[in-house]
Amino acid sequence: MQIENVKIQNFKGIESLGVELGGRSVYVVGGNAAGKTSFISAIFLALTGKDMPPSPIKGNALTGKIEVELDGYAVELSFKKKGKKIEKTLALYSTDDGEKLDSPRARLDAIIGNLEFNPFEFMRMQPTPQLNYFCKVFGIKGITALNDDIKEINEVATFDKKRLNSLQDQCDVYDPELAKKEPVDLSTLSTQYQEAVNHNAKIEKFEGTVSDLKAQKLVLETELAETIEKITKGDAWLSKQSRTDTDAIKTQLDTANDSTAAIATAKQQKKLHDEVDQIEKTLEQLKEDKLNKQITKKLLISEYTEKIKGFSYDDELGFMLDGLPFHIDQNNTAAQIVAGLKLGAGLLGDVKIARFEGSLLDQESLDAVSEFAEAEGLQLFVELVDRNEKDLRFEFIEDAETITQKA
Repeated sequence: MQIENVKIQNFKGIESLGVELGGRSVYVVGGNAAGKTSFISAIFLALTGKDMPPSPIKGNALTGKIEVELDGYAVELSFKKKGKKIEKTLALYSTDDGEKLDSPRARLDAIIGNLEFNPFEFMRMQPTPQLNYFCKVFGIKGITALNDDIKEINEVATFDKKRLNSLQDQCDVYDPELAKKEPVDLSTLSTQYQEAVNHNAKIEKFEGTVSDLKAQKLVLETELAETIEKITKGDAWLSKQSRTDTDAIKTQLDTANDSTAAIATAKQQKKLHDEVDQIEKTLEQLKEDKLNKQITKKLLISEYTEKIKGFSYDDELGFMLDGLPFHIDQNNTAAQIVAGLKLGAGLLGDVKIARFEGSLLDQESLDAVSEFAEAEGLQLFVELVDRNEKDLRFEFIEDAETITQKA
């Protein structure tokens, strides 16, 4: 199903215009402000109800209308000024019997499908907005969330890589066994040493006292019983005591500072090495997570790209055609336009039409696109700038000859 006739009254820059298309592809030609874009926009607005301009009615007119005749249907979109607002009314008729049909928008949406995809607009976009536009038009969900996940993974990986480089610069060889030991508490060791010295001094003092008592035993017979008792008790206490090796404690105390420093260094190095190992594991996991996200994203998009030869999606470069970015600066060829039209054709319902800006294509490329459209039964609306003639005109391709109709 294609467009047979179009009539426009007081829409944007067009006052009155009627064009008999007869289902043919049309090249809408003219200078700047001739009404090329207004003509094509009027058709797509009437059919889809989308991209309504803020001021659709021309000049001081109070009403406007767009009529589009399809094979079997006639669409009428009317505009009326009501204060500062614009009222629009959509009507759909059967061309077989002239009957006005109910639910015009629902019926049109059912037979038209999706006319939003514009291949030339798609080509002009940079990779990120191009992907967003592609997913919106084709109804692919989940890409934004995947992009956010990948961005977050990249940020985490960048931070971890910087931390890893910093830690690796600080890492040195260390003794794992030494790192397991606990440093000596100097305060406790000093106290222990002093207690040992005091203990030994007390023993020496007791030994002197006992010796004196024994000497006095011979001359102090009157005090013998008391002295014997003291000696007995002293011997009993001494028999329970043993000298502490103060030399070993002193040696340990003298070496404690070096030992503590060595243990602290070993523990610090072990901590650094452990953190390096953990960051390296995290980076490997982030790499795997990112790859899985990219694969999921590519699978979602490939459902549409794999239908077109040479068309693909790269997570770094965006959409590609025959190895080149799918962008007007890189690949402005008939093949690219055809690829875009094929994508858009997959969204169409019974109405087989498409539009694009063709001013930057040479005649050979335009002919190649026209041949594709004819073979696929696709009616094209191509906007072309004429730098020599300002007036709006329409050129049709029919039997390999261009037929021109002026507005």
